[in-house]
Amino acid sequence: TVCETLEGNFKIFIGARKYISNIDIILGELGIAPAQKLFLPALTAEAVLTPDEMDNGVALIEMGGGVSSLSIFKGGILRHYSTIPFGGKSVTNDIRYECGFGESLADNIKLAFGACIPEKLQSMSDKILQINDDETGSYEHLPVKYLSDIITCRWTEIIEAICYQIQESGYADKLRSGVVITGGCASTVNMAALVKSISGYNVRTGYPRCQKFVTEGCPDIWEPSASATVGMILEGCRDHTLNCLEKAPDNNKPEKVEPESIPVPEMEAEPDLKGSVFETGPETVAKKQAAKRKSEPSRSSDKKITWTKVKNKLGNKLESAFDNTLGSLYDNMGN
Repeated sequence: TVCETLEGNFKIFIGARKYISNIDIILGELGIAPAQKLFLPALTAEAVLTPDEMDNGVALIEMGGGVSSLSIFKGGILRHYSTIPFGGKSVTNDIRYECGFGESLADNIKLAFGACIPEKLQSMSDKILQINDDETGSYEHLPVKYLSDIITCRWTEIIEAICYQIQESGYADKLRSGVVITGGCASTVNMAALVKSISGYNVRTGYPRCQKFVTEGCPDIWEPSASATVGMILEGCRDHTLNCLEKAPDNNKPEKVEPESIPVPEMEAEPDLKGSVFETGPETVAKKQAAKRKSEPSRSSDKKITWTKVKNKLGNKLESAFDNTLGSLYDNMGN
């Protein structure tokens, strides 16, 4: 059939080709051939969201270190995706510059005592952290409430930008399952309450579902920070053609032909000759020869060839030939 127009639904992801080529270059230097390229936010959603949530409408907010991303699902299909170039690293930099700490120290303080909404910290807001400097011997005081203020200000800015993206997507009134937050920064104290107070949606923290594979010896796999990793593992489990345990056959290598087994004749056991290794005199040689003759089976005397028999047999033939020669000579003389 011939038609003038063709309609269809297509999922198009727009991005710079440079980032994909950089991945190919890095894997090529490591000697790794990628089987396929996948869209990571879709894999994260498979690890965190339920089929009912993706069908009814849900906004997945992944709070990573470098960026924060938004994925909106409706009818089981990814309808909208956008990113905000701010994340947990931006919060670490705010603590670093505001308090004058190093990057490593600021990140450790954020992970250990970081929280949102200082009004909900109760007794924790009255605590003061003492930061000692071993090199100079000095110390500084950092109130937990002040630290929470720094974190809350930055995350409020990021969440408001994400809410703006939800409004721009056109699905703001279709999110019956609300908002799900995941990623490393989703574990921050009172983070879900902060998102709910700004967005107005019901919010839950998304933990990866790891029931389809063994997680023994890796307790961190159940944390929101491992959602993307679990998504990639689940995608690999669905592809039954992937096998990382067996080595791929080398088709260019010739097949190895096993040689036929040739039976080896049994050798007679040598006689056990007792004596020292260093005994090399004539008496020792004579003893070995005598022991060897005793070990050999005896032969019948009529089969032995001796010099006497050879001499007698040879002499009889010579004598017979000589007599015949003289007899013929006498016969010729008589004639």
